[in-house]
Amino acid sequence: MPSISENFQVPWCNYHLTSEGRYSAQNLPQPNGRVREIGYVHCADLQGQDGPTVFASTAKLLQTYITKKLRPRILPTIGPIAPPEAIEMSGRGWSFSKLVGPRDLMIDLSGLASIAGAMPDQLSSDCLIAPENLAFVSGGTRLREIVEWARADGREKSIPTSGTHLGPTIAGGFGTASHGSRLGYGGLQNLVRAIHLVTGPNPSDAVWIERSGEPILRRSLVESALPGGLIQNDAIFEDVLIHLGAMGVINGVVIELSENTGFNSRIVEKSIDETWLKLLSDGDFSAIGSGLNLKGNMAFYELTIDPFAWNKTPAIHNVYLKNADAPTAELHSGDLAIPDALALAIQGSGPNGRAEDDATDLDPVKIFEKYRGVLMAWDQETAPRNNVAWADLHPDEITGGLPGMLWNASFAIDQSQLASALPAICEAVKHLKWQTFLFTVRFVHDAAGTLAFTRFDNCAVIEIDGISDKAFRLPPQYGEEIVEGSRLVREALDKHKIDYSMHWAKLGGKDKTKVHRDFGSPNDTMSRLGRWTETREFLLEPTMRKLFWNQAIVDLGLVDAS
Repeated sequence: MPSISENFQVPWCNYHLTSEGRYSAQNLPQPNGRVREIGYVHCADLQGQDGPTVFASTAKLLQTYITKKLRPRILPTIGPIAPPEAIEMSGRGWSFSKLVGPRDLMIDLSGLASIAGAMPDQLSSDCLIAPENLAFVSGGTRLREIVEWARADGREKSIPTSGTHLGPTIAGGFGTASHGSRLGYGGLQNLVRAIHLVTGPNPSDAVWIERSGEPILRRSLVESALPGGLIQNDAIFEDVLIHLGAMGVINGVVIELSENTGFNSRIVEKSIDETWLKLLSDGDFSAIGSGLNLKGNMAFYELTIDPFAWNKTPAIHNVYLKNADAPTAELHSGDLAIPDALALAIQGSGPNGRAEDDATDLDPVKIFEKYRGVLMAWDQETAPRNNVAWADLHPDEITGGLPGMLWNASFAIDQSQLASALPAICEAVKHLKWQTFLFTVRFVHDAAGTLAFTRFDNCAVIEIDGISDKAFRLPPQYGEEIVEGSRLVREALDKHKIDYSMHWAKLGGKDKTKVHRDFGSPNDTMSRLGRWTETREFLLEPTMRKLFWNQAIVDLGLVDAS
């Protein structure tokens, strides 16, 4: 049987060291970085069972646990325990923002991991997707686990997109609209075809949600195996996709897999100019490929530039070309995964002085030069990389597993604005001294989800990545520069009247005013945020609305925790 183990008064922080627990026991100072209690989900014994059976078992487990926590308790070594003020979920803890940072009760869903293939007799007669292309995936399952399962045992499937790493859980990844740069495709949420959502403690508080025009499961199977109810509604489905941890617990999903085709991976160092930016704004990736002297159709393209000399320092172009063949088995090697060059560049950065030295004594870092050196050296060692699977092109961890190294903010704009936006933001930051960050541009098309920050049909995401003020053995002044750089980016976009949205799970100073400008008021039922709020109120009973929240969505004006 699946189970939940417990730990009390646990020190906790997220991976990036930007958020921590906020519970303070008696006689301990505030803040102390503790969580009052964490429940760790375990369901490995369900492996091998069919998807609906797994989902029914873990939903019951979660509901039993929530029921227990809603009652006042007395623990022998702790004393009286009041019901929680909030129930917050965590997976890998990779969000920079306070979407994770529990107040008193956290459910760690990283053990809510299972995958099962879909069977023909499980699917609706109106399901338009072949069973071999569908998989039941529990909410805490990592992308790495999905891609390895998908290509094993003769399935030869994969996923069509991911971020640069395969470490995120599926529920955390799509719930914040995390994305890659797969041309013609949206973010992780675009993989999802059905959602099993636990909304409260009662057996009826677990609903199966599908789009009305894309049924997945047989109605009789939902009624017998998942008795919480069936919702076939496009608007509700789109609202729940970008759930931000505030709709309940994502117990499991059905995702659509892609064929496990190969890709030819190429990294090109080439200068860009205004003409190049115009091609990007127009979405002319065929011309981009020709300009890079690459033959074949591009499946993936990202551009990394030096913000301090964007049209003088050669840019880095990362490209995957489509290959119609199955990936070559002997190339399945972690050595082919594109290295986290930025992490290596950060780790290789260091001033002549010590971290406590005066800021005036620090040397410029020029992080782009270090990044380029790491990446191009690796490219020379591993090229040519032909016919490589998606699973083998991506590593698993951020910053090599060293917490707190990276600072990141993401700005989504309409792709057509890129030729104006890039020169403007580079001009805004060019006077900064230490050059501790770089810009990377990625592309997302038709992203699903009502609150997807990639809200433009054809979207360019400008990432500012660099040294965090928490980076190990590096002076905090370096981290302060990227914060100023991000502020200047926002200022420049506003000055040039370039509309943009910001990633929910990242940094950059997003606030309530900005969120309401982008998505409307929660009180306006005609706005995106108003529709999302209406769905949340429909799915959650008033008591549970007061429990399923986190500090970020309160600060950003999505919900009122009072």
